[in-house]
Amino acid sequence: MHNTRLRKIARGIDALHDHGDIGLAHAQRNG
Repeated sequence: MHNTRLRKIARGIDALHDHGDIGLAHAQRNG
């Protein structure tokens, strides 16, 4: 029943993780 809601949450979490990885990459570059 809540599959759509869980999928939306999962996508949001994936997006947050992606942005976090990008932020870490920039932080490592900038030192």
